[in-house]
Amino acid sequence: MIAMGIGDLHLAAVGAPCDEWDREHAAEIMQSLPDADPALREAELLYWAAHPVVRLMIDLMLDRSPATDVSEAAELTAAAALSRRQIAVFRAAGVDGGMADLNLAVLDWVDAQANGQDGPEYALLVRERVDGLLDASRRGRERGRRLRQSSGAPQLPRSSFTAGWLLRHPTDHYFRSARANTIDDRLLALIDAQIDLLADSYQRLAARQVDTNQPELVVELKVLAPVVHGWTEPVATTVLASQTPSVSVGDRLGLRLVPDPEARSFNGTLVSVRGGERWLTYAHRLQDGTIVPEDGTRRIAA
Repeated sequence: MIAMGIGDLHLAAVGAPCDEWDREHAAEIMQSLPDADPALREAELLYWAAHPVVRLMIDLMLDRSPATDVSEAAELTAAAALSRRQIAVFRAAGVDGGMADLNLAVLDWVDAQANGQDGPEYALLVRERVDGLLDASRRGRERGRRLRQSSGAPQLPRSSFTAGWLLRHPTDHYFRSARANTIDDRLLALIDAQIDLLADSYQRLAARQVDTNQPELVVELKVLAPVVHGWTEPVATTVLASQTPSVSVGDRLGLRLVPDPEARSFNGTLVSVRGGERWLTYAHRLQDGTIVPEDGTRRIAA
């Protein structure tokens, strides 16, 4: 626990900028949450409440196991200290949804992975990692500000998701992926509790009507494993049911993760899927026969 204390103490001395950024972020989230739709409001709130530990879940998803050497341990504890501070700011602003205690317990587990690291050299390393993460955040904010100014585009609120977007990107996606690479019983129990909370919210959102354009295809797909972590190649799926006469049960369809597979830049995927999941998919077909998901698409079973 000494290592995490080092990061927390250092942030207490230098962390005012990150607290200010997080308070600004949390205020934008709370101001832009929809009032008219409780299921959408809840889903957006949980999306942001989960945000402070998503980086850790991605590391676990990619099988980057908790640190065993000094440098990796310092990186973990520094990142966890920043996440813990963000959780506190978010919770004070109302960005919680029941996730904060679970997130903090996950960070306590991270603390334990660096147990045994001690000494002035390690303390200096942790402080350097904290400073580096703060500097990266500062540079990212400045880069974003310059891009907005140069483009002349209005700044959108942080929380501006549609129900269609949230249904295509289940917040528990990274948690389920991390669970698949987790063997620690304590961490498994915590991730399961996070998944349960997020999945219940997803089901409530999925039960509401989502506006759709007139899609070319409406099919129930099963995602075939494995799903390659990338965006240029389509995901392999098989049709379990079809509302479209030109598509039959058993057909194989490539599900595109981006609207234009030839694009040079990446701006996020259209859908977040995992092997073995079933998805009700509203889509249009590209010339190569692959399909691009649209609003209305939602996960049926994880």
